[in-house]
Amino acid sequence: TSCLASFGCLGAICQNRLFLYVYAVILSLIILLEFTAVIIVLRFRNDLWQTYDSGFREIFQKAYRYNEIEMIKIIEQLEREFKCCGVSSYTDYIQSGYNIPRSCYPNQLPKENPFNQGCAETVVLWAWNKLPIIAVVLGIILFIEILG
Repeated sequence: TSCLASFGCLGAICQNRLFLYVYAVILSLIILLEFTAVIIVLRFRNDLWQTYDSGFREIFQKAYRYNEIEMIKIIEQLEREFKCCGVSSYTDYIQSGYNIPRSCYPNQLPKENPFNQGCAETVVLWAWNKLPIIAVVLGIILFIEILG
């Protein structure tokens, strides 16, 4: 970005049209790519959901299969904060032959019923609800870039 800014500054200071054209073209391409990325995400959001779901499932399985303690801690923290369990539901643990962790229970008490909703869906719904905020932030960034 500093290289791009240099083209703009040098073009303005030296009154060099070539530098200003290069600056304008590259900045326009960056903005166009950002708009294209937004359109692609909106167009293929179902495919993105499936990719996220399979990726989350793979991380879950590797963490428990290879006893990756740090990853297990992250998964359990996610389960506590989002009040969810497993990828699709708590049955993911049972089907994989693992005990349901305490993080899947309200108040971390195994005497209660575990959270029924899976973390993959819960996290995606959380992000979906935050989408307006994300869109506003991206809009502000684009606006600043256009003014730049």
